[in-house]
Amino acid sequence: MTESVPKIGRTDAAYEALRAKILRNDIRPGEHVKIEQVARELNISQTPVREALARLEADGLLAKTRFRGYTATPILSDAEFEQLFEFRQLIEPWAAGHAARNAGPSSSALSDELDRIAGEVRGVGADIERERPDEVYSLLSDHDVRFHALVSQLSGNRHVADSYDAMHCHMHLFRNYLAARAAVAAEGPDELARFDGQYTTQRAALETTNEHRAISAAIIAGDEERAAREMRAHVSRAEGLARVRMAIVAAATRAD
Repeated sequence: MTESVPKIGRTDAAYEALRAKILRNDIRPGEHVKIEQVARELNISQTPVREALARLEADGLLAKTRFRGYTATPILSDAEFEQLFEFRQLIEPWAAGHAARNAGPSSSALSDELDRIAGEVRGVGADIERERPDEVYSLLSDHDVRFHALVSQLSGNRHVADSYDAMHCHMHLFRNYLAARAAVAAEGPDELARFDGQYTTQRAALETTNEHRAISAAIIAGDEERAAREMRAHVSRAEGLARVRMAIVAAATRAD
C-alpha cells in the first residue's frame, strides 16, 4: 500500500518517514534500503528519496557502501557502547547544570512533561507486569528522549542539543535491540525475567520518572551542582542496567 506525500517538502516527508521506520525497528539494523521500493511506498520520485537517504547517512542512521547502496547502521558494538556512555557522562551532567544556571519560565516544560508521562504510565493499569509491558516500555522510552532533549535544549548550547539529538537515536535503537532480544529469551533464565521487570513494570517506570523529577526540581531551583549530580547518578544507573541486560542476553544467546 502506498502512502501519499504532499508535493511540498517531499524530501522532508521521506526523511521523517524513513527515520521513524528505523527508530521503530521496522527497518532492522543491517537491512538494505531500496530507493525504488521507498519511492513506490511513499508515492514520490526517487530524487527526494535519495536526498532523504543522504541526510539519514549524515545522521549516522544509514551507511552507504559501494555496489550495495544504503543499509541501516548496525547495533552499537561494545566499544561504541562505552563511548556513548562516556559522552553521556561528560555532556549530560554539564547540560543539566547549565540548564539550572539558565533556569526561568521555560524550565516549567520539564515539569509539564513529567506530569504527563506519570499520568500515562499510571493509566496503563496496575496489571501491567503481566499484560502490557510493551506499552509501558514504549511510553517510557519516548518520554526519556523528550526529557533529555529538553534538558539539553535548556542548557542554552545549540551544539550540545544537536549532539544529543544525534546520539539519542543510537541509544534508542540499542535499547530496542536489547528489549527485543530479552523478549525472545524471556522464557529462559528466571534472572532475565526478573530483570525485565526493571524496564517494563509500572513501578520501575515511575522510579525512572522520579529520577527525572529530581533532576527537574534541581534545574527549576537553579541549583547547578545538584542538577549535575542528579543527572550523573541517573546516567550511571542507566548504564548499569544496560550492562546487566547485555550480560544476561549474551548468556541466554550462548545457552541457545
